[in-house]
Amino acid sequence: MIANAGTLRRDIGDFAETAVALDILRTLDLVRFSDGPKMTCIAGIPGCGKTTTTKQYCKDLGRDGIYIDIASGEGTAWNFAKRLAHEWIDYAPSLGRFNTLTEARMTLSSAVGKGSLLVIDEAQHLHQRNNKNGKKTEAFEWARALAEKGEFDLVFCGDMRLPAVLDDIPQLKSRMLRPVIVTEVSRADVAALVEGTPYAIGPAVDALHSVARMAHGLRSVEIAVSAALSSATGKGEHPTLAHLKGAIIDMKLAPKGGK
Repeated sequence: MIANAGTLRRDIGDFAETAVALDILRTLDLVRFSDGPKMTCIAGIPGCGKTTTTKQYCKDLGRDGIYIDIASGEGTAWNFAKRLAHEWIDYAPSLGRFNTLTEARMTLSSAVGKGSLLVIDEAQHLHQRNNKNGKKTEAFEWARALAEKGEFDLVFCGDMRLPAVLDDIPQLKSRMLRPVIVTEVSRADVAALVEGTPYAIGPAVDALHSVARMAHGLRSVEIAVSAALSSATGKGEHPTLAHLKGAIIDMKLAPKGGK
């Protein structure tokens, strides 16, 4: 079966306005356009679109949008401060020359800038025990103090561990403006992702939704569609459901029991 041959070609990696993306954008707009600096939490399963959406939002803001991600092991307040300072290392290396967290807060609050938006992705990694004082939540509290000092908006973005972490910091949780928690990837979101591609047809969307329900969500959908389109192009053929099925199997994305 030939896929949707009459569809205008859209690159599968392009930003898609899924229901999840629109929900996240609604929260980010509320944070941005409410009076005074605000903060929120965006959490969800892998591949639901939270990172793609927050990155796109920061990109659209230009210099007023700052996106950073935190790796496991970077979660103490000191390590977070150093990670944030690294954003300006190429043109303002002096920002990283601080000796205390108080100095870091004074310096970096100005660097981010009043009225800006700072997105901290993989924020669950900020929940890390400080071996000196035994505290696990100091990086979250330091980030909050940094945002208040700099008068900028703050977004904690992460996986499904993040809401539980914030539950243990009630003084922070109570400040979250319209938090978004995504627990599944819907068929409608899969359809929105492939809209404008040859696979924006019912049978393809059904197959891809099954793929998305596995570990990597929409990320797996992108991989499957990209592989199918590459296979068809390489053979000089129109994309078909057979190409998609072959790509799903070849990329080891078939659900258990699926073929």
